[in-house]
Amino acid sequence: MQRERIFIAAELVFLLEQYAEGCARVAADHGDDNPQSEREPTVNYPLLNLTDVSGDWRVLSRLLMYRIRELPVLQNEAQRTIAGVGEYDHPPYYSYYFRERQYQFSRLGMKAVILAMRLRKAVGLPESRLQDTEWSAYNVLWKVWRQERKRRAADYANK
Repeated sequence: MQRERIFIAAELVFLLEQYAEGCARVAADHGDDNPQSEREPTVNYPLLNLTDVSGDWRVLSRLLMYRIRELPVLQNEAQRTIAGVGEYDHPPYYSYYFRERQYQFSRLGMKAVILAMRLRKAVGLPESRLQDTEWSAYNVLWKVWRQERKRRAADYANK
């Protein structure tokens, strides 16, 4: 059973960390101008495909399994939120849309990083290097998330 836990944990850690890297790219995307001088994203949303995981999910704790399986659902919810904000945002910069997009994917990426850390710890895998540099996924995600939380708190306080 321990060997199976290590196997699925290693498989999931790398999937989650790749997903976090993709989320960090979205969180750092401010878009580029298209030919009509309207801002549009330069990075596509990352895909977390858990269907190809070949390990036995039953060897994981219920909560860890639930949180990992929840990520695609949370991404769908985030994309609906982003689309809703985009519906009412104004060209050419779509600043609310990009802020929401960055915030939502910083949250998703942070969740993925934390889950990967918990998996590593649960089975004794080495620590991640996603925090090693200023531009590492964890640091990019944390910075974007923290800035947006501060901005939202200030907006709320001013209402």
